[in-house]
Amino acid sequence: MSFAHAAGRDPKDYLLELLGPPRHVDLTRGGVNYPNYGDDINVFPIDTGRLRHVVELAAQKAQWGRKLPPGHGLGIAVHRSFVTYVAIVVEAAVGKDGALSIPRVDMAVDCGFAVFPDGSDPKWKARP
Repeated sequence: MSFAHAAGRDPKDYLLELLGPPRHVDLTRGGVNYPNYGDDINVFPIDTGRLRHVVELAAQKAQWGRKLPPGHGLGIAVHRSFVTYVAIVVEAAVGKDGALSIPRVDMAVDCGFAVFPDGSDPKWKARP
């Protein structure tokens, strides 16, 4: 059981409430040693606005709140990794025989500015 379910809340709304208002999380206070994947936390801060945006976009694309068939449910999650923000909505279904299926997955990714989206940086060329 999820915390949102235990609280009788919509999981998306509960998640957005936990994220709070858009802000940069200050990890310099209290002696927190956050490695930030080797990137400067002042240049690449944890931005709850970007987390909220990917949650809202994934939920929109998944048509969050739509009426689901019997045996179907939606789950939502958000994560920041390697200074990239990712949210995912998964529709899961349990058949009459108890078989689990995943009929739909919607995802939103904010990786920031892609400098070499076509892989044209020579140091990143695939090697034979």
